[in-house]
Amino acid sequence: MVSDHITIEIIFIFFLLSNRSWAYTPLPIGNYSLLFRMDSDYEVSSSFALDSISVHSCEYPQTYFYGTSYLEFACDFDSRFDSTCGIRDDYTDLNPQSVLNYTIRSPNTIADRELGPRQTTGWSGEWFLYWSRSEQTSSTLINGQFKTPLIETNRDMCIRFAYFVNSTGGQPNENNTKITISARGCHIATLWSIELDHSYGWQLVTETFHHTACTQEIYFQITQQRPTRVAVAFDDITIAQCGSLDVLTTVAPPTTTPFNKSSSNSINSILLILTLFIFLIIKFSMQ
Repeated sequence: MVSDHITIEIIFIFFLLSNRSWAYTPLPIGNYSLLFRMDSDYEVSSSFALDSISVHSCEYPQTYFYGTSYLEFACDFDSRFDSTCGIRDDYTDLNPQSVLNYTIRSPNTIADRELGPRQTTGWSGEWFLYWSRSEQTSSTLINGQFKTPLIETNRDMCIRFAYFVNSTGGQPNENNTKITISARGCHIATLWSIELDHSYGWQLVTETFHHTACTQEIYFQITQQRPTRVAVAFDDITIAQCGSLDVLTTVAPPTTTPFNKSSSNSINSILLILTLFIFLIIKFSMQ
């Protein structure tokens, strides 16, 4: 049952292997449309059919529509009413004593400006989901995990999101920080994973779901091989039919490199050369 084209309340679940049967269920009060859907746990050849659909008034206790899952999901963390969009910290398969919770931040409200991000994605507002470790963070806190609300996924759905990673204190090309995006409902399926030290600015990822239909939550997991100073951010998360993903028209921010003092020294050298050049031009023009 669908309300506002996004929120779903499950009113009837029927398990049927290879047979025909009638099904009856009361309907709650409200304005909505009915969605008939077959879920498959595995990629197998199967089909289903419906016939003789009828809606009548009947005697039953009156209830009202209450959404329990979503047909699609989108969050840019800029809402004043619910900036988290229902995304919650989660400790599944992790030691709770090793988990750092996320916060919602902007470039102007993060504590470690050097790690960043120092700018937004360029596709939405100022706020983003932020997870970080500082030099003062306990060495046991090396994990982070959060999940979306329940989403009705299918074989033609995609997930798109922007991510940012920057760290210090690691060895060159150590790839000490790992990010894993997985779907958990009927089974656990990894959608995307990467190991890195720096993302060099905001990066955009689009991945398709596995060819199954299921009600599931999407997990974002961050792990470190060893504790280092790091900042991880996510923004502009969208889960919808692949063909309906809106086109991001705003120009993406330029890729950046981690801050270092040699960059500052190079700029100072260029400014000094330009100053000397201008001085020589003025001197010869006066002769």
